[in-house]
Amino acid sequence: MYFKDSLHVIQRDALKLKSFQSIVWDFTLNNRTWCLYLVYCPPSSSKELFYQELQNSLDSAFTKYGNVLLMGDININTKDISLSQEYDILLSAFGMQHLFNEPTCFKNIENPTHLDHMVTNKRAFIKTSGVLDTGLSDFHRLTYTILKMHRPKSTVSTTMYRSCKGVNKG
Repeated sequence: MYFKDSLHVIQRDALKLKSFQSIVWDFTLNNRTWCLYLVYCPPSSSKELFYQELQNSLDSAFTKYGNVLLMGDININTKDISLSQEYDILLSAFGMQHLFNEPTCFKNIENPTHLDHMVTNKRAFIKTSGVLDTGLSDFHRLTYTILKMHRPKSTVSTTMYRSCKGVNKG
């Protein structure tokens, strides 16, 4: 993961999911501090354990952060409600919503799945999100999100100069 040098990013190991590959960072952008989760949940792993660890971590995160963004290869097909209902209930308990509903995995071209997720509790601060076919993977598509940003307008200052052309003429 690459961050701009001017963006102060801190890794938060205390919020990591212990049994799953995860990295948690916080960063401040436009006076808003975000907690960013990157998570991999293998397809063969216990979903109950994943839900428990995610809930515990999000409980801790929401005591400190008002803005949370969770993304990763979660391997829960949200196109199948019977498989994703418990996951969606957990996310909604924290006020989190999916940023896109497009398929991300095309291993079976006739039945693509939505296994890669981006969810947040602050959808209003997201400019856009989606899925791109880059051709880099055999069946996964690239997911992206862009946060809304604004730069304060710089103030216009007028400087007045005097002409010094005739100062030394006698």
